[in-house]
Amino acid sequence: MILRTVCSWLHSSPSAPTSLPADGDRVKYVVNGKVANEGAGANPSRGKILFQSEGAEAFFRNIELRLK
Repeated sequence: MILRTVCSWLHSSPSAPTSLPADGDRVKYVVNGKVANEGAGANPSRGKILFQSEGAEAFFRNIELRLK
């Protein structure tokens, strides 16, 4: 589990605080360079990308999609 105050998320890695790399059917959710969650059996080859917030309003900015 990754525990931090809200403001520390914003200042510890401003260039790329979160990422979601996908390799085949495996997906990892990385926050400030640490794996926060991962899974297998995903099918990210087509479809929509959705952003979700659980329990609170969320705002997103500077979202980049990159193919490797």
